[in-house]
Amino acid sequence: MTDVDLIARDLLAVATTDDPTALDSLRAAMRDDVVLRGPTGDRSGPAAVLDALAATRGVLAAGTWSGRGTGPGETRFSATFAPGTGLASADLLVRVGDDGRITEILQRHTPAAPPPPDPIDLHRFAPAIEAAGLNGPTIVVAYVDGDGQPHLSFRGTVQVLDGERLAMWNIDAQGGLARAIAANPHLACWYHDADTRTTLQFHGRAHIDDDPLVRDTVFDHSPEREQRKDPDRAGIAIVVDIDRVAGRSPEGTVDMRRVAQQ
Repeated sequence: MTDVDLIARDLLAVATTDDPTALDSLRAAMRDDVVLRGPTGDRSGPAAVLDALAATRGVLAAGTWSGRGTGPGETRFSATFAPGTGLASADLLVRVGDDGRITEILQRHTPAAPPPPDPIDLHRFAPAIEAAGLNGPTIVVAYVDGDGQPHLSFRGTVQVLDGERLAMWNIDAQGGLARAIAANPHLACWYHDADTRTTLQFHGRAHIDDDPLVRDTVFDHSPEREQRKDPDRAGIAIVVDIDRVAGRSPEGTVDMRRVAQQ
């Protein structure tokens, strides 16, 4: 094994493990002006290079690695990753100068293709949306009126009607939202909870539903303080057929799409 291969072996150990012996060896093998070019940007100097390698160690440790010499004074290691790890492949290339010390490290990551979206299942978010309604009108509804003007408003009655539909009670049957969806049914609901680091966007098509059963369901599942604003139930039930849910939750990325009808 050549000196370059030994240095490359230490580099791979530092990039994928917390081996202190490899760390000391790699530090000693670096020039003071060593440069790392990688996914977190360029870094110069041994301390900065080692910090950059440590920052990506958790990701690279999951790879299956193999190495080979690519020419005088340089060796490359390549890795493949199992599905679900976020990367498709990664490369580490180390270049050594005439003095036998590292001059440059090139680190390249190739992201994995995103997984296919999940089918829409709003039941997963029902407890969070219900809690938002009970704790205050913390869900924002975005819509565009007949003149093409965008609007944002807090809504305290947004609820999960079933696996693919949200609903809300609108006190003013002739209000801006009711008029807007008659001209343009597309709207979005934005949910955010800083405590759980959850942010969700629900995109869909809204309509007024006059079915007495739907009206009763939506009104009865609205928070009591919202019901008190409309004791005669003179408002309207707005139902939103959800086409997409996107965002993040404590479980990770959320990407749900409506399954196309055959």
